[in-house]
Amino acid sequence: MDQLKGKDLERLVVELSSEYKRRKLAHITRCGVQAVRMKEDWQVIQSLPDFEGLLRDGRQLIFDCKVCSQASFDLTKYRSETKGARARQLRHLLDRSEFGAICFFLLHWNQRTGKTFTQEAATFVFPVIEGSDFWESFRSGETRNINRKDCETYGDRVRWQSSERGRKERPDFVATILEERWK
Repeated sequence: MDQLKGKDLERLVVELSSEYKRRKLAHITRCGVQAVRMKEDWQVIQSLPDFEGLLRDGRQLIFDCKVCSQASFDLTKYRSETKGARARQLRHLLDRSEFGAICFFLLHWNQRTGKTFTQEAATFVFPVIEGSDFWESFRSGETRNINRKDCETYGDRVRWQSSERGRKERPDFVATILEERWK
């Protein structure tokens, strides 16, 4: 859990999704890549978030997996005015949040160690909600990144649980959503 890569986190979410489905807690799938045909070629469209699904109570989930090894997670690619590569993802999350979907970044912070500090690995469900203080601050240009303090203030920490066979720990983000303010 300490030094994950983005693909590692996505793989864990895919594994968890199978377990959530079997336990009838949630049905979560990957969002596919979209493309349009332009004459003889295919043009790939900027992607949507990584995953979408439904909780057992019918509420929609849409989220993107992110792993950060730095002091903060840079949001530059999510800015629409600069045509950032991930602006479409954020716009999709914000739009869907207005209609009741639970939208978030599943954000894992790798352990960081410096000469005078150590920050433990931690995973958060960081809400993406239209009109929230954080995202309004982002829209106005005051906020340019997400840091661990933001996650503690606006998000909810995710506990890592062992798999049913007890071999591997995984971030139980659905339990966090079912237990916390997401109701």
